[in-house]
Amino acid sequence: MPPKDDDLADRFRKALEDQEVEIQSTPSAPKVDVDEARAALFERLQAFARQVDPIEAHLSDASLVLTSAGRGVRFRASDEGVIVTYEGWPVAETHVAWPERALDGRWVLEFHRLGRVEQLPLFERGLEELIVHGLGLPRPAPSERPISARTAAALTGRLPDSSAPTQRPPASTAKAPDAPEEAPKRGKRDL
Repeated sequence: MPPKDDDLADRFRKALEDQEVEIQSTPSAPKVDVDEARAALFERLQAFARQVDPIEAHLSDASLVLTSAGRGVRFRASDEGVIVTYEGWPVAETHVAWPERALDGRWVLEFHRLGRVEQLPLFERGLEELIVHGLGLPRPAPSERPISARTAAALTGRLPDSSAPTQRPPASTAKAPDAPEEAPKRGKRDL
């Protein structure tokens, strides 16, 4: 009679084989050239700075700094993307941004603030946070354009549930006709 753990070993081997087949059959997102993506990011950030009067962009070999009123947001090259830090400000927060393969190379910012970490699409939400917190500019009115479901799914790692109601239904104060009557509450005297 074979030992009982042979069945468990067989099941694990089967699960690993199934996983390998699934990985090989899943199309992978195209590889992103980080240096090329970073150069395009720096160009786009410079164009943004030209559109917002108090912001200036200063480019060096490995970094770009957006400045305003003695403060700065530095985008420094790293192996995977850029490291973002504040200058001229007593806040020692460090953020990371990278071109996300699952989003066809769109930039994602991992934003750290007061112990909270969020992944934000850089140009839809992340840059606003960096400008407000790093440069001290006033927060603009909310964007009219929502983040796409595909972007939200890539950032959270799960697909949105389209069957879920968008609003919570109002709580009903009336009892359902089949609901049992509540037992009377007892106090110390009733025991």
